[in-house]
Amino acid sequence: MESTIAFLSQGRLFVKESGKPIREVESRFANDAMDRQAKDRNSNAWRARSGVWGNMGMAPPKWSQWEGEDTGDARRRIRFAGLARGSRPGTLLYVLDMENVNGLFEYDLNTNIEKRLIHRNGFVARDLVCHPDCGELAISMSREDGSSHLAVSDSEGRFWNHVAGGDSLDQMPSWVAGDGRKLVCQSAAIGRNQAGNFRGIGPYAIERFDLDHEGKVETVLSDEHSDLLQPTLLPDGSPLLIRRPYKPLGQQRVDPIEFLKDICLFPLRLLRAIGYFLNFFSMMFSGKPLATSMGQRQPTAQDRGLMLWGHMIDTKRALRQAEKGRGEGLVPRDWQMVRRATDNSEVVIAENVLAYDRRPNGQLIYTNGTVIYALSDSGERTELCRDSMIEKIICVS
Repeated sequence: MESTIAFLSQGRLFVKESGKPIREVESRFANDAMDRQAKDRNSNAWRARSGVWGNMGMAPPKWSQWEGEDTGDARRRIRFAGLARGSRPGTLLYVLDMENVNGLFEYDLNTNIEKRLIHRNGFVARDLVCHPDCGELAISMSREDGSSHLAVSDSEGRFWNHVAGGDSLDQMPSWVAGDGRKLVCQSAAIGRNQAGNFRGIGPYAIERFDLDHEGKVETVLSDEHSDLLQPTLLPDGSPLLIRRPYKPLGQQRVDPIEFLKDICLFPLRLLRAIGYFLNFFSMMFSGKPLATSMGQRQPTAQDRGLMLWGHMIDTKRALRQAEKGRGEGLVPRDWQMVRRATDNSEVVIAENVLAYDRRPNGQLIYTNGTVIYALSDSGERTELCRDSMIEKIICVS
C-alpha cells in the first residue's frame, strides 16, 4: 500500500496521497501576510511615484510588468524552504521564507489546520528533521557570514540550543536511531582569504554530533573526491547517502559544442538585449511595448536554475534533454544513492538521485528532480508521480 508523499517543487508544497491526484498545500498565514503587504503597497504607492512624475508633467510609469502585481507573481515570493514529518501521524513541519521574516509551521493533513510555531526576523532556516520518538526538532540555521550550524529544540519550537560547529556548512540533519541523542549531517568546510571573504567550500563529509556529550563531533565518512550528501544511518549503523563528484568552485568543465554555440549566437543575443533595453523605456514613458512579443514574459524558476549545495543545476537544459530522451531528471547519473556496509563495501542503489526518503517499512523512495520513484527490495522502481524541479521529498505516513 502506498504511503502519503509530500514534496517541494519550485518553492511550493505538494502532497500525493494514495489513489488521489496531487494537491497543493498553501499556508494561510503566509497568504494573509502577503495580502496585507499588497494592500499597504497599493495604498501608499502614490507617495513614492506621483510627485516626481507629476512635476515633470507626465503620468507615472506602469510598473506591473516588472513587479508582477497583475500576474500573481507576488504570491510566489512565499517559498517553502524546508520540509519534514511531524511528531504526530499525518502532520508536516515546514519552514516558510517570506522575504523579510521566516517561520516554522506545523500542518495537519487530516484537518487542514496550520499551526504557527515560530515567526520572527533573523530565523534563516532551511533543513529540518523531527525525532520520531520524542518529537525533538533539529534544524540547519544560516549565519550572516555565510556559514550554517545545527540547532535543536523541543517539539513546539521552543528553547533552542545551538550545536557547536566551526566555519562550515552543517546541513541536512538526521536523527540516529537508538539510545541517546545523536545527529548526523552533511558538513563542508568554508575556505576564506586573509580578509575573511568567502572563497569556496571543501567536499561535503558526514559528521556525527553527540548531543548528550556537549555536542561531541566525529567524522563518520569523508572522501576528498566526492560530496557525501543527505546522510542517514540505518538501524545496523551503515550510512545511506547521495554521492556526487566534488567540483571546486569555479572549476567546471566547458562543453566545446556549447562554447561554439555561444560564439555563433552572440550577435543575436546582443541585438535582443538592445531591443529589450529600448523596450524598457518605451514601457516606462508610453506604457506600450515596441513589439507585442517583448516585455511580457517573466523569468521563471527554470530560467534561473537550481542551486543544490554549491552546484548550480541548469534546469532549463536538463528538462530540455529529458524531453528529447537524452537525459533523465535534473541531475546527472553520477549523483548516486549509495549504501556503505559495515565492512566498508559499497552498493549503488540508484543513479540520478536528487533526494530520497525511507518509508516506515524501510522501502526507499527517491526523485531525480522530475519523477518520484519507489524502489522494491529487488531494485525495481515504480513511478509514483511527476512534477518539475522537485527539491525535497518525504514519506508522511
